[in-house]
Order: sequence, then C-alpha cells, then structure tokens
Amino acid sequence: MTTEASNTERLISAGVIPTAPPEPYVRVIEALKEDEIDALITAFDALKRAGESEGVPADFGMVVPL
Repeated sequence: MTTEASNTERLISAGVIPTAPPEPYVRVIEALKEDEIDALITAFDALKRAGESEGVPADFGMVVPL
C-alpha cells in the first residue's frame, strides 16, 4: 500500500516551505487541489532558478505570517 504525501509534506519536500506552518495555514494548504500544489512548486522552482542564474541566494522560501 502506498501512502500519498499530504500537501504540506509535498511543499516541505520541494523546499517551498521549511516546516509545517501553524493553523489555520495548514488547513488552507491541505484544502488546495493537487494542481494548485503543483503550480506552487513549479513557480517556486522557476523563481529559484532565476535567482541562481543571477547569483541571488535561493533560500527565500515562502513567508507565512505568524
């Protein structure tokens, strides 16, 4: 049996967010559709590559207000 990763786990694994955010943000993330998570990861990867090509540190991540 395979277990599908949660949206939060996918974003952490892709480097989009460093750790699980607090509630209520995790509820919003978990309610996103698979294609929305894919789009976030794709956008993050594109921004990271753009920064790397200009010598900008790629550790900006997404900011969640606490």
